[in-house]
Amino acid sequence: MDRYQNRSFGREPAGKIQEINNQDNNILDEGAEYLFPETGEATAKVHQPTVPELFTQLPSIRDSLETGTSLLQDQTSQECLPCLAGTSDRHSGPQNINAHGLPRLERDEHISYLHGTLTELPAGYVAYDASRPWIVYWALTGLCLLGEDVSGYRERVIQTFTPMQNPGGGYGGGHGQISHIAPSYAAVLSLAMVGGPDALGSIDRRSLWRWLGKIKQPDGGFTVCQGGQTYEGGIAGAPGTEAHGAYAFCALACLCILGSPKEALPNEGGFQDKPSKHADGYHSCYALAGLSSAQHHHQVRYDDREAEEETLSAAFGWSYGGDGSFRGAHRERRVYEIDDIVAPIHPIYVIPFGAVEEIRSWFLAKKGF
Repeated sequence: MDRYQNRSFGREPAGKIQEINNQDNNILDEGAEYLFPETGEATAKVHQPTVPELFTQLPSIRDSLETGTSLLQDQTSQECLPCLAGTSDRHSGPQNINAHGLPRLERDEHISYLHGTLTELPAGYVAYDASRPWIVYWALTGLCLLGEDVSGYRERVIQTFTPMQNPGGGYGGGHGQISHIAPSYAAVLSLAMVGGPDALGSIDRRSLWRWLGKIKQPDGGFTVCQGGQTYEGGIAGAPGTEAHGAYAFCALACLCILGSPKEALPNEGGFQDKPSKHADGYHSCYALAGLSSAQHHHQVRYDDREAEEETLSAAFGWSYGGDGSFRGAHRERRVYEIDDIVAPIHPIYVIPFGAVEEIRSWFLAKKGF
């Protein structure tokens, strides 16, 4: 069973988050700001259209020239329009449609797909060698959203990220690569999700802090790494110098030698960014996270005293209410089945609330770094 939530999502996160969530969900906490406030009782048997009429039919002006792209667009439109118009036949068609005319969440297929992205990947993924922590983070987050226990990946995650952590602080995108702020972000959050003293203790917090200080800029921002890529995206011959076309060519030529990613995984489960594209862990992660945000009410509590002390308490002041089922008077607002509810996710860190509380408590309990 998942340490943070199970399929029914009845278990609440531990610590302060648990205290907040154990309160009656129908009572608004004083001092709490609801980003998605309740708007009053819904009228029974009255369904307000959720999609503007403009988007429930084909455009009135169409180009008579047919191309491969236009034919693919028409095919995609014919698949989407019944769902947008709410006229889908739930008993026929390629998709499993719920009572509201919307596709059901293919939970098992998505779970199988995301587990697959954590196994041996096809050769085309060599182009993502510098994005290994991201591939792990996207898959783990998606699995957490679908109610899966990811603690079974703890040892593999530790063994994968330990060689990527550089003595000077931070994580590289792969073995032997320089530290970069993006994979460092993904690595730390992945370790937080699998949790446990071994995972959290593998983070060299002191060197990470010092490395972040080195890449921090006078204006308060951060460069992504200590290297030759400049702010405009070009490649320079040395850090701090201007971008140069010849160096950019060398860098791009090296990338071309690695080859471009081909169709890597069968399109069974997972989400893609656009119709006709292939599913991937990145869009599966954030599509499910967006679905979670739509299903759960988030609230944030600001502590004025801590704000005056310039601490980062606001990021940890988030909690959620309810279980996504919109019970009682608000049930009519729900356009999905109970089985299609995904787990709540922290709106800032995009990992389970329990993982946020665990890693925060673990480091707070340590003296210094």
